[in-house]
Amino acid sequence: MQKAKDGIASIELMEELDQKIEYGGARKISEYEEELLNQMDEICDYQLKVQKDLNLTKRSLGKTEKQLKQTDSAISTYCTSTTRDKILFARGWQFMPEKVAEIEASKSDKEIIAELSKINEMQERRKR
Repeated sequence: MQKAKDGIASIELMEELDQKIEYGGARKISEYEEELLNQMDEICDYQLKVQKDLNLTKRSLGKTEKQLKQTDSAISTYCTSTTRDKILFARGWQFMPEKVAEIEASKSDKEIIAELSKINEMQERRKR
């Protein structure tokens, strides 16, 4: 109290008290060691965040893969291989140049059905 009365700032008093207190055998650490410990804490926090993000991404990827397999199965069930290739090509899949030319030159199921419908209509008209 006397020092406080003598005009020593409270921060200086706290520092002096901290230096004189014994912490039950625990060794005091330097400011550099404290900085390193803080950096390690930040790194650990970041690593935990990255691990959590990775787990979420893995889960999302698993769901996306399942959806792609279901879509591929449906396309294979309801479309010709040519239409399947056209769909995959339109979605950005890469094919060999020969296959690209074949895909671009071929007609989709929709185009073939439209042509067949026209042919059937023409045949119906001829029968009348």
